[in-house]
Amino acid sequence: MGKNQNTAPAADQTADNTVDLQAQLDQAIADRAQAIAELAAAKSERDQAIAERDQARTELDEKAEELNQAELLIEEQTGKLAAAEVASAEGPVVVTHAKEQYRVLAPKFQHNGLIVEARSLTANPELVRQLVEAESGVLQKVEATA
Repeated sequence: MGKNQNTAPAADQTADNTVDLQAQLDQAIADRAQAIAELAAAKSERDQAIAERDQARTELDEKAEELNQAELLIEEQTGKLAAAEVASAEGPVVVTHAKEQYRVLAPKFQHNGLIVEARSLTANPELVRQLVEAESGVLQKVEATA
């Protein structure tokens, strides 16, 4: 009997150790599950941040292209403005037909499929006659000042 009495406390000790180990294992499993859930949430947040970054890059590229197009347009319009300022500084072209004077309202215009520059009319009285007879809107009669 003495032998059984000695083994009983050892069995109780082993059972206690087993319960403690099982509790530790259960806690480790719960901690691992928590860590896995936190890792999944962090991965999801990372994926969301990557998607937002990619969207921002796409929008930035689109805005950069819009800016480039706007700069090209500004450059083109600046050139046209400079040309118009030069043309207006030269003053309007005035031509004569049948002792009447006509101001040419456009620096260039199309007539019978051809591009005509206003200054060229001063050397082409036949074309001036055609335009006057056709009552072209490109010519404006200059009223005599008294």
